Amino acid sequence: MKSFRKLCQLLAAILLTTVASAQVVNGDLNHNGRLDVDDVTRLIDGYVSDSPEYIDGGAYFNGATNMRHRLRVLSIGNSKSEDTFFYVPQLMQSVCEDVDLTIGIAYYSSASLKTHSELLAKDTTAYVYYKSQPGKVWNWEQNVSLKRIIQDEDWDIVLLQETMMKQNDYATYQPYLNDILDYVQQYAVHGVRLGWMMTPALANCLLERAGMTLSSDEYFEGVVACCQRVLAETPVGFVVPVGTAVQNARHNEELGQLGDEGELTFDQVHAQEGVPRMIEAYTMVITLLQEMNIPKSIWGNQKIVSEEWLNNGGIVAAKWMRKGNIVGTKENYSEAQRCAIMATKFPFNISE
Repeated sequence: MKSFRKLCQLLAAILLTTVASAQVVNGDLNHNGRLDVDDVTRLIDGYVSDSPEYIDGGAYFNGATNMRHRLRVLSIGNSKSEDTFFYVPQLMQSVCEDVDLTIGIAYYSSASLKTHSELLAKDTTAYVYYKSQPGKVWNWEQNVSLKRIIQDEDWDIVLLQETMMKQNDYATYQPYLNDILDYVQQYAVHGVRLGWMMTPALANCLLERAGMTLSSDEYFEGVVACCQRVLAETPVGFVVPVGTAVQNARHNEELGQLGDEGELTFDQVHAQEGVPRMIEAYTMVITLLQEMNIPKSIWGNQKIVSEEWLNNGGIVAAKWMRKGNIVGTKENYSEAQRCAIMATKFPFNISE
């Protein structure tokens, strides 16, 4: 912090050489109406205090040493939001402990964009509202309206998604996606950054069971095309390439075999506990760090999913939160990190 203060003093000195005088503000500056180095230093001290205060809508100095970052993320989705987000609070803390992260999930089982559009039109209290706040475990409330969830926090980011069964067909997206975007704009506390969560393509085992002739990779190509249209045709500004990370992992010989049903799933649809869910969490954390311009990485992170870890995070507090037994070895986590990193670098391509 001393170096930061010295930098401010240097900048103030430079300013003083180019600005001859300044207007006195509320009588708080130098009595002669001119800025000097001490005046600027006092202004800087207003942001460096023992009482943490967020500045610039997302960061604060904690009094003496570090800058902290605050981020509030809402996902309007279904069980794929559960899969992706339930590990994120603890993972984020292990990657960057200076982030105060609040997460909300507006959950409705198997909901498509059309389903969400119909629910918000009726202002129905049909949602489960999952919420994670700094220093607390996951909790949830049933029978909540989407309007109330949107207005519950001053959200910085709102994420949307299509159901896995329809996400490769853009005809299912509109006009429902625009309806939801308009709704968010109407009821959000302030302007939010909109993101799109690309969820995993259907696994080969599920496609075969459903009698579909598409392969998982071919299904993924359709998902990518739809995602690109969302970015090109709507106010959505960025993508969280969870589906790409999962597809990368399915092409890894060891990772692709994980899960009770293989292909990282425990039921041919949902990500199994352990490495499969961690792949999705890695991808989300990388994306959120990028959105905050924080130069941190999940590469080399040592967090391993365990029963204790799940219980401490409140992740298995309800039976529907749990997705099978924990799978994956320590070595698998390193490969999982690579899959997530490559997905964020190349969100629309499979990386072998």
